[in-house]
Amino acid sequence: MYLLAADIGGTKALMGLAHIEQGQLQMQFETQLPSADYKDIEPLLDHFLQLADISGDQISAATLAVAGPVQEKDGHSHSRLTNLPWTADSESISAHLGGAPVSIINDFAAVGFALPHLEREDLIPLQAGAPKPGAAMLAVGAGTGLGVCLLDHREEKSHVFPSEGGHVGFAPANQEQLDLLHYWLEKNGHCSREFLLSGPGIARIGAFVAEALKLEPETALGRKMQDGDASAAISEAAFNSEDSFARKTMQIFADIYASQLGDLALSYLPRGGLFIAGGIAPKILPLLQQPQFIEAFRDKPPMASVLEQIPLSVVMTTRTGLIGALHRAAEIAKN
Repeated sequence: MYLLAADIGGTKALMGLAHIEQGQLQMQFETQLPSADYKDIEPLLDHFLQLADISGDQISAATLAVAGPVQEKDGHSHSRLTNLPWTADSESISAHLGGAPVSIINDFAAVGFALPHLEREDLIPLQAGAPKPGAAMLAVGAGTGLGVCLLDHREEKSHVFPSEGGHVGFAPANQEQLDLLHYWLEKNGHCSREFLLSGPGIARIGAFVAEALKLEPETALGRKMQDGDASAAISEAAFNSEDSFARKTMQIFADIYASQLGDLALSYLPRGGLFIAGGIAPKILPLLQQPQFIEAFRDKPPMASVLEQIPLSVVMTTRTGLIGALHRAAEIAKN
């Protein structure tokens, strides 16, 4: 019998099939499929099982991590995906797989489930801290949005506590960030953490840098920003050119990231580790490895000594959600 796991986003689905051998998970088959090519989740699963050359009744448990809010009732889980016209329902998917127990979880909850199982090569440490075995772990990840998830992992059992911490109001850490907050409050009426600390947030910080700080992008970057993904263009230019606008924008972004991580670390005290996940962190790793980043993370007087004890790492693997979903499926199978 096999465990089935998936990390399903609006563009791609990472799919995995594993079995337990001598108490250890062993990946049997893994692939990536273009999720938008399928009309619903069942055809996606059918194609994956066909590629893996097995049938649904050979599945002992499945966990699907989806980009969207998950509702739970009477032991069943249900979600309408955010970026796909799909509905994921654990009961109907279980019936489709021959009765195997199925769990639907949020994609960032899957990141939480993965934390105890990440390998050393999956992580880049930024601060060693003083890790405490069995203590809570915290995942925070800026990407399309900002995910925040707490994990309690003891005696081989994981309890994940998702949150909407990305939608908390943005708290500036210095005068420049206060000016940024006022800039967007006047334009938007509200400014959350996620509003700035996300992919779209990079372009919003760039607007502030151009208008309020009077630093305009160079001509080539300006054209790229107009023709495509402005945030991606700014981030790329910050590392591949001398554009002062791009560099200033990304430095503000990194400073905000560090400060908000410090706030979250004080809120949860994750002495088992704080893990910076999401798609942006690996792309801006050189900024996160600068002393200024750790200084901004710890700059919470009189709590600097507390924050020095929190292990801080960047998650580099793109398979985190799949790893978490797979281990969640294993826990379901054991129960």
